[in-house]
Amino acid sequence: MNSREEEIRTNLTSEDCIRRIKQTYRAEYGSNTLDFDAFDQLLACESLAESSPIIANINVQTQENENVNGSGSVNAPRKQQVYFELTQHKKDVIAKLEGCNYRTPPIKLESYLKEFFYEWESEPTHWLYVAQNWNPRAINRTIKDLVHRQINGWQTIKNPPGLFTFLIKYRKRRKGLKKKIQG
Repeated sequence: MNSREEEIRTNLTSEDCIRRIKQTYRAEYGSNTLDFDAFDQLLACESLAESSPIIANINVQTQENENVNGSGSVNAPRKQQVYFELTQHKKDVIAKLEGCNYRTPPIKLESYLKEFFYEWESEPTHWLYVAQNWNPRAINRTIKDLVHRQINGWQTIKNPPGLFTFLIKYRKRRKGLKKKIQG
């Protein structure tokens, strides 16, 4: 076979093409076009997927055990999705957190943590709980560990507040003021 069009027209039915358009490429099939049939629409979807800078399904045909045209490389370069990015605003918040000590009120620490993790929703009192139970030193070390993991590529962080909460559990808690009850 000379071209991909000939291969599609000989090996697939129009129902197969429509199914692939809807399932693989998550596009709608337009049945009311006279010049552009299901085979042409499938070819258009394939060419758009190949030319797109972010490809959600790389070599979808390999998943269906079919021949792959082109380079056939499964390890094709693609743009990675960024979940956690260290912006200048976050660097400023980290600098503010580094200026805190054990005397810093938990409400101030809470506002800094909310500012640092503003992109993700969390429980209303979660950051206050963290600020009350861990001192600024433990919070700073955990944030530095979080940033270090992302920058060095050890881990792609999809949920930074969740990972932060998980990591800080292993840090030493703030010493509480326990009053002895006389009695």
